[in-house]
Parts: sequence; structure tokens; C-alpha cells
Amino acid sequence: MEFKLNIGQIAQGCAISSNTLTSLYSSPYFSAEGNGATSISTLAGDKLFCFGNILGWRDKTHKLHPYPTTMSALQDISGKTEINIQEHLEGRFLLVWVQANGKTNIYRDQFGKIDVYLQRSNEIVTAASDLSLLPENPARDGYDQCALAHTLTYYGHRPPKKHTIYKSVTRLGVGETISINHNNFKIHHRPMYAKKQQEDFGIHEEKNYVDSFLDHLEASSSSDGNAIFLSSGWDSTSILAGLVHLRGPQKVRGVIGQMKYSERSGICNRYEIERAKKFSEHYGVKIDIVDLDHLNNAPQTISDAKPIFKKHNFQSITGLNHYLLAQKIKDTACGEETSYIGEISDGAHNLGFSQYATIFHPSYDFREYADKMASYLFGPTFIKQIKNKSYNQDPIFQLFKSKAGATNFDDPDSTYGGQMRQMLTSFFLRNGRMPFWSITNSKLLKPSGAEKYTRNMQECYFQGIENSVEEEIYSWYLDLYNSFHWQGSTVLTAHIMSDHFGAKSDMPYWDGQIQNLLKVMPESYGRGLDFKSTKYLLKSMLGTRIPYPKDLQTGPHSYTYDTDHNFNHNFELLYHSSMRNLAIDTLKAKPYEEILHPDTFNLGYASELVDRYIVGEKLEGSELSDIVSLYLICQTGWYS
Repeated sequence: MEFKLNIGQIAQGCAISSNTLTSLYSSPYFSAEGNGATSISTLAGDKLFCFGNILGWRDKTHKLHPYPTTMSALQDISGKTEINIQEHLEGRFLLVWVQANGKTNIYRDQFGKIDVYLQRSNEIVTAASDLSLLPENPARDGYDQCALAHTLTYYGHRPPKKHTIYKSVTRLGVGETISINHNNFKIHHRPMYAKKQQEDFGIHEEKNYVDSFLDHLEASSSSDGNAIFLSSGWDSTSILAGLVHLRGPQKVRGVIGQMKYSERSGICNRYEIERAKKFSEHYGVKIDIVDLDHLNNAPQTISDAKPIFKKHNFQSITGLNHYLLAQKIKDTACGEETSYIGEISDGAHNLGFSQYATIFHPSYDFREYADKMASYLFGPTFIKQIKNKSYNQDPIFQLFKSKAGATNFDDPDSTYGGQMRQMLTSFFLRNGRMPFWSITNSKLLKPSGAEKYTRNMQECYFQGIENSVEEEIYSWYLDLYNSFHWQGSTVLTAHIMSDHFGAKSDMPYWDGQIQNLLKVMPESYGRGLDFKSTKYLLKSMLGTRIPYPKDLQTGPHSYTYDTDHNFNHNFELLYHSSMRNLAIDTLKAKPYEEILHPDTFNLGYASELVDRYIVGEKLEGSELSDIVSLYLICQTGWYS
């Protein structure tokens, strides 16, 4: 799926700009070219091109119906208001609607799952599906230091949604649409409509959740076959259970990666491999096991995936694994399969605290409750304690703060609006997932650079939180997840790698109705100190509406660190895999100094860190995270 849209007075002359794309439309003010587009029947000379996949539209009862095949039906769904079409449709798509009078609208699904890169060149604005399709070098005007600061200090290793690491290139934000009227180009910004947690949330909403989940699987699944990125956790196995329930075991298969990161650690995800085999046996489905062999093959995998990474500002190990899994699925596909990914479920249900890893303890029930305690610290009850200045006496906060050791914490702002902004800042702009975690803990950033980065991101993404109340905080988190972690290098790579191999992919929990329910789901549904489980709605539907063997979800979660808490994936990769020599060769010339400005970054610290790593000194904690970040961005490289 590739596209390039040129907007401006001489756009027609830009129409044929790539020998890899097909010309779709051309006029004096707008031209479109691309691959993989489908069209919907038009009225009176209108043209509508769709990149990606529309699953259908939801009516007022939230029922999902097949997507419209005529322009008039699409207009009826949208209430004849062109600008809000994406709010009615489910899927992962970009629509280009060219009206007979020359007016054009460009919009995506409501979560902005497809990136649109924007670059202005003279009087022309180009919107493209990746950086390589832009008319000029992305590095034309230099590098965005705030975007780089986020890339190097926040999990996900990618700038937030509207940013790239290049000053000359931005991206279309979540909910933003483009309108073109002859030579007039305008980006429309969707306001943030925060929703309060619903206190009477109950049986009706639980049923709605299951109905929406099954409707989504019904609409997205293929009669040819359906492959699942299987991890053996609740998220991917719930998709497995739902698909078998709807399609039968003969139309479903699992694909799981076998992580070989070092000789000494062996298969470091053997727990999930063993559990995945048990699930496949229970449901009678085939399972393919793919070697994620970075012990021997990291240089070759990186070389193969690097062009894709560079085009999309990606840098992560997870993205390499997604490349290998997507390749295997494509090589073994039967017809037009759909690939399913369980990503984003953790964040959507329990703010990312659903991994049994918050506090390690022999009791997995306690480890799950520790996850709930971590999500509680970002919920409305704790925010009220911040508001009345009693938060520092909260026993949960005291426990987590004591575990953080010498970590620096900021003081709460003097205003309620400022405190709400700090909650979003702690959640989306800090690598330590605790309220008031200070940016001063990051040694990579200078104080002035840290302050500029924080202010830039707050102004771009958090506008309006000052006027919100604590009961709306979950709505803010889930809306902003789309601009941060869910579009990062550990999530969106699953879609992009599937696109690369020509496979249709789907993340069922990235569904509009499911998201709407989780935005208003109250704290008492597993996000706070209640006794409901994490991911309560997901787990409660399994075994009731969808047959599921809950007894298989016992014992160690996935990885070696579930039983050996000193184990670290990044350490195994950077010190004991075939990535070691590649990392040394990549870092020894310190190429990051080409793009990191000394006013923002502590380059002396970075240089010292690289020198210590190269001679084999064992780096741990934040220093290990920093060397990983420096290596990953250099591994991908940049336009220069």
C-alpha cells in the first residue's frame, strides 16, 4: 500500500513522479498516484479511492455492517457531512474523495492507523505513505531535536504521531483531515471530546463488548484462512478462540517466534512456546514456529528490514521480529488470509500494566494485583489525592517510590490543570511509568533540551487537559495512545511488515466501539484496587460467550525473566548475540553526533557510554537503555 498525493497549483506536472506508482487522478490543483488502491462507485463524476481496508460501518446500535459500495450510501452513513466519515467506519484505511467540482477531501480511520507524511516544496504540498516518496530529501532543513529526544528517551523509539525526526516533514495527526479547494489547502483538527468514566457500567456494556469483538472478527476474517501472531497470552489467544468459534479450526492457524538471542540463554521465550502449543492442541489448529535467530542471523535480518525501517522512522528489535513473522505468514499463506495481531490490548484495557512484571513475586495472583496497583496510580482516585495534597501519604505510591530508589520525582504543579498535564506527561513523555517521574533522570538530555522537549510535546498533544476532570482521564489516555505508543516501533511495525509482504493485517482491539467502551470503563473494572482482574472485560467474555481453557493461563507468563529476574533481552542481544559486533562497528564512529545537537543532548555522556560498551563494560539499568537507544537509531540510519 503506497500513495503520493500532490496538492498545489502545478500539481498536475507532479503527477508521474515515480516509476513504482500508478497514476490515479490528475487535475491542475491535485494529483494522486499509488498502488493497492480500490475505488467505490461514484456519483456525478465524483471519484473515491481507498488505500487499506474498510471493514464496515456501525449503526446507532453499534452493529457492524458491510462497508458501502456506493457514494450515496457512504453519504447517508456520514449524514452527508463529508468531514466526519471516518467516525462511522471501521478499518485501517485512507480515503481520497475527489468531487466533480474539484473539491477534494482526504481522511483516514478515526485512529490514524496509516501514516501520512507531509512535506512542502515551493508551492506544492506532498502527502505520502512513507519518507522515500517525498519530493525532496527529508533532511533538507535539518533535524527536529524534540522528536529525537522522544525517540531516544521513550519506549517505542519513534517520534509521536505528528512528528518525524526531520524539520521539513510532519505527519497528519490523529483525527485530522485534509480539504482541498482548488489551490486552498487546509488541515482540519478534530477537537478532543473527553468522556467521563461511566459509573453505571455493567451487564449491558459487557455484552456490547463481546458483540463488538465478535462483529469485528466476523468482518475482518477471511474464508481462505486466518493467521495469528501467537504469543500465548490473553490477547492473542482470545483472538484464536474467537476465530475458531466463528470460522472453525481448519480456517485458523498460529505463528509464533522462537527467540534465540544468545547461546547462554537458549530459547528465552520457552514458556510462551510451550503454552502456545497447548492452546493449538486444545483448539485443533496448526502452529508454525519461526526462528527469531539473532544469535546468528541479526546482521542479515537487519539488512533486509533496514530499508523499511528508514522509510518509516522505525527502530526496534520487536520490528525485526515482526518482519520475520510476517515473512513466514506470507510464505505459508493459503489464498487471501488475514493476519491478526493482539497488540494494543494491554494499553487499552489496563494502561499497559498487564504483564505480571510490575513487582516480581512467587504468587502470580499478587503480581497481577501489582499491575493493578500501577494502573491505579494513573487513575481518578489517585488524581483526587494529588488534588487534595494527600497523594504522598498513599501507601501504593510510597511502595512504588521506595522501589524506585534514587530516582528523581517532580513536585506537583500548584494548579489542578497543571497537575492533569503532569499526569499525561508522566504517562507519555517519561520512560519511568509513575506519576511525577522527572525528566532529570534522563542523562541523555541536557536540562535545557529536556525542558524544550517537554514543552513542545505538551503544547502539541495535551491542549485542553487543563479543562478536564479526573473522571475523564481514561478517555485522554486511550485517545493519546494513538499518537504515542500505538504508532511506535514496537506496535505499528506489525502492520507495516505485513503490508511489505502484501498481507492484510488486523488488530481487533483497535476497534472503534471497543475503544469507546474502554474509554468510559470505570476504575472498578480492573484498573484500580478492586478485586476484578486485569483486562476484566476480555477475560470475562472467555469461557462464557467464547469457549476458552482458562486453566492453561497459569505459571510463568512468557520469558526467562519471569523466573530469572536478572535476565534482560537487551543485554543478551547487545553483549551475547551476533548483534554485538554489528553494534560495535555501528557505534564506534559515533554517527549520532551528525544529528544530535549539543544544546539538547549530553553528547559527552553518550560518547563515554559508547566507549565503555565497546570495551565490553557491563552496562545496566538506564545506561543499558540509553546504549540500546543510541544503537537502534544508528542501526536504522537517517536521510542526511
